Amino acid sequence: MKNRLVVTGVDRRESDISCRCSVEGDPAWLKCFCSKEFALRLHYSQPIADAPPGIAVIPLITDVLPIAWVFDAQIEVDELDEAFLNSIPEFKRGYIDMYPKIEFKGSVSVRSAVAHAHPAEKSALFYSGGVDSTDTLIAHLAEKPALITLWGADIAWDNEAGWQPVKRLAEETAARFGLQHYFVRSNFRKIVNEYFLTKYVSAIYSALDWWAGLQHGIAIHGHAAPLAFQYGIGRVYIASSCSSADVVQMPYASVPSIDNFVRFGSSAIVYDAFEFHRQRKIRNICEFVAREGIDIPLRVCYQSTGGKNCCACGKCRQTMLGILAEGGDPGRMGFEGYGDAMRRDVLRHMNWEFLEFYRRRMPPIQAHLRERYTLETCPPDLRRFYRLRLDKGMPKPLKLYYSCKKKLLLQRQRLLRAVKRRIRRMTRAKRSENRA
Repeated sequence: MKNRLVVTGVDRRESDISCRCSVEGDPAWLKCFCSKEFALRLHYSQPIADAPPGIAVIPLITDVLPIAWVFDAQIEVDELDEAFLNSIPEFKRGYIDMYPKIEFKGSVSVRSAVAHAHPAEKSALFYSGGVDSTDTLIAHLAEKPALITLWGADIAWDNEAGWQPVKRLAEETAARFGLQHYFVRSNFRKIVNEYFLTKYVSAIYSALDWWAGLQHGIAIHGHAAPLAFQYGIGRVYIASSCSSADVVQMPYASVPSIDNFVRFGSSAIVYDAFEFHRQRKIRNICEFVAREGIDIPLRVCYQSTGGKNCCACGKCRQTMLGILAEGGDPGRMGFEGYGDAMRRDVLRHMNWEFLEFYRRRMPPIQAHLRERYTLETCPPDLRRFYRLRLDKGMPKPLKLYYSCKKKLLLQRQRLLRAVKRRIRRMTRAKRSENRA
């Protein structure tokens, strides 16, 4: 049986879109989705009822296209925007070039391809509050771009508590710069089985994550299509989350060879600042904060589910270190409670175990630190990082130390699990005796 995904209906109502689907085919294909029949559900903060079916269905198509390509499936839809349909082979080429070991087959079967021309004078950008999107906002501030914040990407679409700080940050940023803002709530990550998909493609490409490696770029872009049609948006910026140097080391699903070829209606995705590594973006933000005299809160944490920076994970510490290297103040950039104690904590964790994990991002931080200071003028607590030979990698004695440390930690975890299993067995046995 051929693998198929059939779009059985596209319902629009004021600020909501529901794209109903059914799938059939081999067991592996069916495992890619939450069930044989499901619906992509979208809620927009502004009315989008004027978006025609061929535009309203785009968020669904961009979400499932990579899956259809990998599993040689046919997507069947009654109506689809002509510009988007014509752009599919163009951004598909970016996937093919990036992953030569994966066969990208599959197809989209459309009964009616409709051209949807609309006003396109305005611009917008996907804004999460992170370093990348904040740098893009600063760079294009003169355009007065509308902010689009997606609920359902890094904050789960049913996590109301985690969403509220993200929403407040977007609202405050939009108010600070006099910008329009839109919120989109989507279950697009819940309708697919990312665990199975990651496991499946990892057999071809080791350590490849489905979300980062194949899905997240175009899956996010598609959510802008109804807004662009409804509100006359021509350019939709997506901030680069990696640089040209990063892609050489690790394939990524959001790059110019994919994103810059995505079109719908009279709109196009614009991939921004691919030439800058993360530390250069941090410098841009720090310079803006110093020049304009206003605080720019960042949201960088990947560990916290509460929508704020935890200030303790590797990503938070790495970002704070980057800000310190630029002479900036993390307390003015979203790291609540920053002070002497937190600064000491950041620098205390600046050991080789931490540096190896973020090794590709550390050399630019150190390079910028050395550009800003000489060893004599560098803040005393940053001099150890200033002098480190990152190009030589971890010294052999430290490699042995951290290897042993990791083994001991794993042994401890296994022992704790064994003790917990033993306690559960004893508890069940005791309960059985009592019932008897």
